[in-house]
Amino acid sequence: AEFEYETDIDYSDEGRLLGHIVMSDRMVSDAIATLPDFPDDLALRLRHMILSHHGRYEWGSPRRPKTLEAVALHHVENLDAQVNRFHRILASRRDSEKPWTAYDTLLRRYLYAGRDEELSIEEAGPSE
Repeated sequence: AEFEYETDIDYSDEGRLLGHIVMSDRMVSDAIATLPDFPDDLALRLRHMILSHHGRYEWGSPRRPKTLEAVALHHVENLDAQVNRFHRILASRRDSEKPWTAYDTLLRRYLYAGRDEELSIEEAGPSE
């Protein structure tokens, strides 16, 4: 497991040393090995999606996406991360009277939250 938890969540030794990309590739490879007649090309493409889902070497991806499915997965994951980041920032702003959030160093920008008469983040948030 990449993470350990008791009272807090932390990386396991395996998670810190190998990371979730390598661990996921191994997990999928092991599962595929138990399936008789699993197509080699499909196994290769599936593993490529896992290994390339971060999209760039500088973002920790050992490979860049080279198939349609891999590039789609990368962009969907990136979109999910961006939307979740925006939602967390907007939902946790300290002064809800102001239309702008504090500067976010990770996104390197301020976010516009709108004015009181506009739809609130709670109303527009993801449905679960």
